[in-house]
Amino acid sequence: MDITSFQERLIRLERENRRWKRMLVVVLVVVAAVPLLSLRGEDSDATYRIVYASKFAVRDPRTGKLRAELDHQVMPGGWAGITLWDDGGRDRGEFKVWEDGRAQLLMMDATGKERIRASTTADGSPKLVLDGKEVRPQ
Repeated sequence: MDITSFQERLIRLERENRRWKRMLVVVLVVVAAVPLLSLRGEDSDATYRIVYASKFAVRDPRTGKLRAELDHQVMPGGWAGITLWDDGGRDRGEFKVWEDGRAQLLMMDATGKERIRASTTADGSPKLVLDGKEVRPQ
């Protein structure tokens, strides 16, 4: 085998190698695009997915501690609401709506003391309590 035929063979192999690499890239792009195409349309299952449950909980992935909970109290006169906890497990905030139409937003400090309570009665009358003192509009 002389050097010229060796060079020609090497050039042909390099050309084939590049062709195979390009084909592999095209195949990978097509394979990666298929799942993305299924999410694009209005009829996509991901667009209309609804999950039903009576309770959802959110845990901190680093610590495993409960940080939020969306809950529904099923008893007569019950409520639906969300509760938020700090990293120490202390209740820091709540928002609840009762079946009779009352609504309440609570915010607590790090010691658990209620600092802000904003609420409405069933007829829609507002009430605001800051640090245990009711604030009345002027």
